[in-house]
Amino acid sequence: MQNVDPLGLDMLDLDVLRRKIAEADADPRPDLDEEDLDRHFAVLLREALAARRA
Repeated sequence: MQNVDPLGLDMLDLDVLRRKIAEADADPRPDLDEEDLDRHFAVLLREALAARRA
């Protein structure tokens, strides 16, 4: 049985998402404000969801 979170992502998808977030955190961009970071996270989440549906 696969571990699935409420969004329907399995653990592999979450690992990919975590890795992308860690990469983004490792390359801080002081020019981005909180709203920019929220949009960036939303893009990462949409990519993970799209990959899951594919």
